[in-house]
Amino acid sequence: MRLPVWALLSLALALAPDHAFATANPSLRLPKRDVSFGPSVALGAGAFDGVVYGVDVGLTSFVELPWKGLKPVVTTSVNLKALDGPSGQQLGAQVEITTWALVNIGGGFGYLWGPGGGPMSHTFIGIPWAMSDPIHIGPFGTFFIEPFHRYHLLSGAGAGTRTFHEFGVLVKVSTWQ
Repeated sequence: MRLPVWALLSLALALAPDHAFATANPSLRLPKRDVSFGPSVALGAGAFDGVVYGVDVGLTSFVELPWKGLKPVVTTSVNLKALDGPSGQQLGAQVEITTWALVNIGGGFGYLWGPGGGPMSHTFIGIPWAMSDPIHIGPFGTFFIEPFHRYHLLSGAGAGTRTFHEFGVLVKVSTWQ
């Protein structure tokens, strides 16, 4: 079985020693089942040109592995999206796993409904940027923006494999403080 490139990159980053400043900054509170959510907007290019609107919900945890020095920060998220372009509207849902090492990198899979839709897989890279002043909306205390890129491989019925890119920004709140 051949692993996709995003899985290999995620694994390599997740197994990096002293991952994500865990030992470089002992005062940093690492996430333990912290929740984040928020909207995204992106420009689609390739098989789907147009605007991509999304909503993302994630669960982030600092994962303590049994090997010394391996401390990945992993986020599992679900995102829903609506693509609005010249070929009409498509709706999609994806599951994504990322790991954080100054940038978020990972990938996932999902499905796109509408003209030319079908199963899809993707890679993800984003740069989360937390705002310095904490906010307080219920349990949420951190506000951040994350410019990102997703590269999708889409397998539609009879159309072969097609690709498209999302270049966008996530705006999220998180319980991680």
